[in-house]
Amino acid sequence: MYLIPGRQEKLVQIAAEHSANRELDPEVRVGVDLAGLFTVDCLPDDDLGHFKFRRDVHHELHFGTDQTEARAIALQLATTNGMLGAPPTGRAWLCEKLVLREYARERTKAKDPEWVTACACSLKVSGWAIKKDPSVSAA
Repeated sequence: MYLIPGRQEKLVQIAAEHSANRELDPEVRVGVDLAGLFTVDCLPDDDLGHFKFRRDVHHELHFGTDQTEARAIALQLATTNGMLGAPPTGRAWLCEKLVLREYARERTKAKDPEWVTACACSLKVSGWAIKKDPSVSAA
């Protein structure tokens, strides 16, 4: 879970950094604004990675032994995402694959040290963060 200050302008950044940190292909990333949905502790974790911003905002929810609130949040998330037959509530956001790849390419082109390191450490990340997506035709 990420606690993102100034959420909207940071969504693409955190989605791209999450993909690179976990060495995932940058498919569509779906997020949900959880603000106000829970009362359990939300604590920073000790997750390491190449990206300072991602490390700073990555947190874990600690539910303890009572799973009642966890179930309620899961149900709220399903409703938020338009599952269970309910319309989306506006808490969900999407980051498209091409947007994530373009963000990563811009950062590597600018020689952002975090992205340069991430690409140097993973052929998979460098494959999508540096190279242009072959499915996009030149305009």
